[in-house]
Amino acid sequence: MPEGCREIGWSAFNGCGGLRELEVGGCLRRIGNRCFMGCKALSPFNFPTSVEQVGFGLFDGCTKITKKGTGEEVDQTKVIRYLKTVMTKGQVAMLEGRFSDVKSHFKRIWSERKDIFGENHSQTVKSYENLALAYSEIGELDESLKAYKDLYDLCGKAFGESSVKTIEMLDNISLVLLQQENYEAALEISKNASNWYRTEFGEDHKLTLKATTAVGEVYSQMGDYQQAIYCYTDAHEGHEEELGPNDPSTLHVLTNLAYNYQQNNQPVKALILYTKAKEGYENSDDAVETLVGIASCHEHGEDYEAALSYFEQAHEIYERLYGEETREAIQTLTSVGVMNKQLERWNEALGCFERAKELEKFFADKKYYNNNIEECKKKRRESES
Repeated sequence: MPEGCREIGWSAFNGCGGLRELEVGGCLRRIGNRCFMGCKALSPFNFPTSVEQVGFGLFDGCTKITKKGTGEEVDQTKVIRYLKTVMTKGQVAMLEGRFSDVKSHFKRIWSERKDIFGENHSQTVKSYENLALAYSEIGELDESLKAYKDLYDLCGKAFGESSVKTIEMLDNISLVLLQQENYEAALEISKNASNWYRTEFGEDHKLTLKATTAVGEVYSQMGDYQQAIYCYTDAHEGHEEELGPNDPSTLHVLTNLAYNYQQNNQPVKALILYTKAKEGYENSDDAVETLVGIASCHEHGEDYEAALSYFEQAHEIYERLYGEETREAIQTLTSVGVMNKQLERWNEALGCFERAKELEKFFADKKYYNNNIEECKKKRRESES
């Protein structure tokens, strides 16, 4: 990595085929969520003391981690244990996804830095930003929103009202408002940020494209899929021109564009775009969202055999990468059950619904599963008589 590198983004090396040598300098400040998720060969690297924030799920799904220089395979837990020896308590909590502990840690650090440096100092601002993120992750959205609004004012004083850092706080405010389903406010702020990036950097700058995507996401969650399509189309064209058609960011935007065509009742167009994105991922695990999209399009067209195949592929990836009890794994398992039910394969459908019911922890009401289980049992008896 460049000596002056300050941040490694989320999912930066997601699914990397062989990351065997990674040198990082002493300027590194942040490592994003799931940075090394699914890496098939990863050598441990020196963890600089300069790091202030570590994303959760850092090594989720890693299939092989090797010692630097020797190639000897080591257990992921040993790497985590090594990292914990050189990380603060807050970094460890962030790594493990314990955001309530992260909140306590950064709340204390923020208070200490305010006393030492003052509230406008960059180190104090950074600690408050970490605290705002922790609030968001544990669902304390009012606290998170207040923190990000404070940060917007602080960054305006510390870095200038028209600095990138200040406008980033607008992005964060919009994200929290979106979580609160305050769509109109989120849209207004998101548009303001997008217009600022466009004026400051031009149409095709990466920050402008990211902001355009953010506006598209607000429209999508509002249910205004046509406006979302306009935004994602612009963002995709810009990404394709700047980064190339098969860059992960380009493909991610293309997948979102396909989703909005699907939601806008244009399944044929959606299927074409999902398939294009899948081919761009070259059959890697990163294509899992496209598999779900393709399956849904086939389901809409009542091609249940094809839909079943793609849902099964997606479920295998989600289960392998994240575990069978995760939301995505349970949802795709349920979809496999629904497709088998449509194909009148009662035993297979019954097995899926019963297993999904066992795994489901998100909803106390099991009525959906119970109804499907009873229907499959009834149909099975009828077919056997």
